[in-house]
Amino acid sequence: MLKKLCRVVLVAGCLVSVSLSAACETAFDYVWAPHRGLRQYERGGKIGLLNEDLDIVIPAAYDSILIYPLRRQDIHHITRDGKRGVIDLQGNEILAPVWDGVRETETGLFFVNRDNLWGLADAEGNLLTEPVWQDFHSFQEGYALVRQDGLWGAIDSEGNMAVPCAWYIDVSEDFSDGLLPVSKEWDGLWGYIDVRGEVVIPLMFAGAAAFQGGVAGAAEAGQDESNMYLQWGVINRQGEMISPGRWPGRDNGVTYGLTFYDGLAAYIQGGKTGFINARGEEVIPPIGIDPAMELFHGGFVILQTDEYVWKCFDRKGKERFEIEADYVSEYSEGLFWVIDREGKHGFVDETGKYALGPLDVSIVDNFVDGRARFRNGSPFGLIDRSGAVVVEAEWDDLTIVKGKNIASVLSDGVYGYIDFEGNPLAGIKR
Repeated sequence: MLKKLCRVVLVAGCLVSVSLSAACETAFDYVWAPHRGLRQYERGGKIGLLNEDLDIVIPAAYDSILIYPLRRQDIHHITRDGKRGVIDLQGNEILAPVWDGVRETETGLFFVNRDNLWGLADAEGNLLTEPVWQDFHSFQEGYALVRQDGLWGAIDSEGNMAVPCAWYIDVSEDFSDGLLPVSKEWDGLWGYIDVRGEVVIPLMFAGAAAFQGGVAGAAEAGQDESNMYLQWGVINRQGEMISPGRWPGRDNGVTYGLTFYDGLAAYIQGGKTGFINARGEEVIPPIGIDPAMELFHGGFVILQTDEYVWKCFDRKGKERFEIEADYVSEYSEGLFWVIDREGKHGFVDETGKYALGPLDVSIVDNFVDGRARFRNGSPFGLIDRSGAVVVEAEWDDLTIVKGKNIASVLSDGVYGYIDFEGNPLAGIKR
């Protein structure tokens, strides 16, 4: 009969008695707090997984195991000897850790990297295409853009080449409404192709933006195409100009253009931001002086109209409130983050009235999943919607992972993850 030993191990800062088999030598160097019904454990510098009863589910064979889901709930991302892979919840290797990079897609497929080139694997880990692409975009409308020899094309979800790599694109664009703006030369004329690679709107524009809701921004040819501030109009799916090109495009962070989001597009005139609708009619005149605040969030947009004056508009162009502040953020989870003229932080609702604050701590950004980052001096922590501190300000860095109820943190040069109560999940030992 095997002799049973009782070993005391450290579990997320608490001493726990664990009944162990001497023959199995089940001793853990460290055990993390549970997440998704699992605990990471370390033995001999390698990481494995335990269940809630501290039974081994996956032996300690990897340098790291990510137990929080990126997209798929049924896998873990792993690393070993600097290479990346994927295992299922039982520890079976879907993708052996032989890849320089693994990127999960919304469709359950994987882009895999070897020697700085990307290929595609299916949900079971079968390689659909060898790594040949220099770059790729995520799947949109059933297709992913891929780059080879500097030119872009598209593949379907089985890795088949739907559009040959023969086009220049605006790297901020993907297929939208089944069309993609393309050019044969970066400084040439632009048009649109469909998902078969057929040109459906001729290359006849000085600039072209993505379609949404049957319309797109386009700049007529004949303008000085070296000027990024082209005059843009609105076209339909036949390429017909339904609103004349009189709107200067805005900076979307990559290029200048007139891009529609939910039926509205921002433009710049005289250095100020305004909005038009899909008919090319002005909804909000050019009054915003901050070019970064140009998108609607939750049906509202904030425009800074003077040094300390901020105005909130709804999608119909109606002014909802005006507030004097150093800063007002975009709308998120029913609130706007505000820094008042005295440097106090708080949150106002869609009428401009304070729902929380002003607070005695410095907020870092908007609420995400009911939590907001704050800092008390240098360290970071989390508050809930009542303003209560739920994670003390003790982290060198902290970033909320949206939709997962966890946060990535940095402590003494070590990165890891905590839950929304501050319990370590991976990486950090407390």
